[in-house]
Amino acid sequence: MSFHKRRYNWSIITQRVQIDNFKEFDNWIFKPEAHILQDQESSDFFKAYCKLEDYPRELLFESLKKESEDFYKDLIKCINVVFDTSNKESHQDTVNIYKDLFIVKWGETSEKYKSIIENQNGR
Repeated sequence: MSFHKRRYNWSIITQRVQIDNFKEFDNWIFKPEAHILQDQESSDFFKAYCKLEDYPRELLFESLKKESEDFYKDLIKCINVVFDTSNKESHQDTVNIYKDLFIVKWGETSEKYKSIIENQNGR
């Protein structure tokens, strides 16, 4: 029996997004038993990616393929704020303001991905 680990950094993740389809990328992320995150960007992405169900995860993947780096980094931050397990009921108004600011900032672009942050049924 073997133990499979994988090292991630932001450069490798963005390269894989460009060459893989969603299913291949999803397997690449989830197949290893251990994940070694070598920088803050890969850590933020991994945390956001793993909190989402299949369809929102595919949308996040597509945003990295199609949108600007500024946009998808803001989307990743927003996902991590919305799905933060330490959020309490008293934080909900602030979380909603954060989501609204993201949507206003990114306007039409955010419309394609809004369902990711509005559906709070993460893992």
